[in-house]
Amino acid sequence: MNWLKIVWLVFTGILLAFPVGFLLYWLYAWLKKVFLLMKKKFENIKALEKMKNDLLKQSAGEYMGESSEEEESSEEEVDSSAQKNRPPLNTDPSVPLCGTAPLQGEPSRFGPPLERGIKGGSCEQEGEVLHKEEQTKTKEEAEKKKLAEKHRQEVNKIIYQVEALKNEGKLEEYEKKIIEGLSFDPHNLVLTRKLADLYFSKQEHKKSLSLLKKIIEEDPGDHSSLWQIGEIYLNNQDYQTAELLIDKAIDLNTENPKYYMSMVEVYYSTDRHLEAVQIMEKVIKLRPENPKYLQILAEIYDELGDEDNAVKYYFRLLENDPSNPKAKKRLNQ
Repeated sequence: MNWLKIVWLVFTGILLAFPVGFLLYWLYAWLKKVFLLMKKKFENIKALEKMKNDLLKQSAGEYMGESSEEEESSEEEVDSSAQKNRPPLNTDPSVPLCGTAPLQGEPSRFGPPLERGIKGGSCEQEGEVLHKEEQTKTKEEAEKKKLAEKHRQEVNKIIYQVEALKNEGKLEEYEKKIIEGLSFDPHNLVLTRKLADLYFSKQEHKKSLSLLKKIIEEDPGDHSSLWQIGEIYLNNQDYQTAELLIDKAIDLNTENPKYYMSMVEVYYSTDRHLEAVQIMEKVIKLRPENPKYLQILAEIYDELGDEDNAVKYYFRLLENDPSNPKAKKRLNQ
């Protein structure tokens, strides 16, 4: 009878321990997930601050130098303009003010002595001087506009020639023409973007990176440049910085699947396979019939041991690519 009680107590203990153990395991998993998310958020904030400080340090010297030069130039222009527009001070007591004539017998700086009552002699002369100054200023402004228009036409001509060389596949001449255009107009973002894209496609990341950073300084919302910089850091296995930049690019443009694919690579390279699956699901929603994306997601599910989802996406892969050997082999197993 005693052994029956012992057996009963053992089974009762097992039945009680199982749900308690399951509950404790679930609580541990939940706390671990929360901790990892908080840790990731903290690391992202630190990486963002680090990148921000680096960019500020890099551009601070140039910016302050340019700023002081612009301020000095602006002050000189204002002083010069004020001096041009200000009428000359009459410091000679022998010369009458504008609108009056000198007394009879008094010398005038504009000619022989004038009789009392004759007015406007000096004003007419001063008016002619001011009129000539205004004409000169108007002429200078017209010349500046003419030069600016000529400059714009030259840049547009270079951009047209650049596009023609690209379409003809003459990449060496294409690169030289872009560099020629940038020597003519160093701040032209269209030409800067084309040269950065060329170097990026040729895997010349060092050259590309300096140009891409210049673009971001001028246009912080350029998501394509942010993604390319992220790809460069990803290629250098700096996953933290890459994730930060690619995530920013996705925030600015949520419809580009290649941005998501870069994030999948970041997650996969840092052993966060579940997050990679979640991002791949978003990619499939954007491109539901793309065989490449369907195969990648099926392979990830295979590696995770999720056979049902793996088979599901291999079938979808065959629907869109009936001759795919990988899908055929996997489904015939």
